Amino acid sequence: MQQQGSNVKLLIANEESYKTVPSGQAAVYLPFVSEGLRLNRNLISSRTIRSDRNPQQPTRGNVEVSGDITIELAPQHGRLLRHAFGHYGYAATGEVTTHTFKVGSLPAGLTIEKQFPDLSTP
Repeated sequence: MQQQGSNVKLLIANEESYKTVPSGQAAVYLPFVSEGLRLNRNLISSRTIRSDRNPQQPTRGNVEVSGDITIELAPQHGRLLRHAFGHYGYAATGEVTTHTFKVGSLPAGLTIEKQFPDLSTP
């Protein structure tokens, strides 16, 4: 089955420590306009000289994930702003809530997951 690009979902979750997959907390869906996230993995070719003159089979190299996510500012993007500025606070007075973002210590990290719901494999 082929995945349709228009049916891709993005989820984000705060990391407890840098480069660790969050566990025990719910990820939230990230509304977005477009995304270009791609995984690239290079192949490492061996230059070993073998007695049968057949080349050594290449091995998989480093994994690189890169790309852009385009969003329109929405209330759901507070988590992204917290990771951009470092500090987030809010105050509720009656029916009015004021959200404040300040430059501060950045959180440990943010995990972004790209889901393909049309595919039957996890």
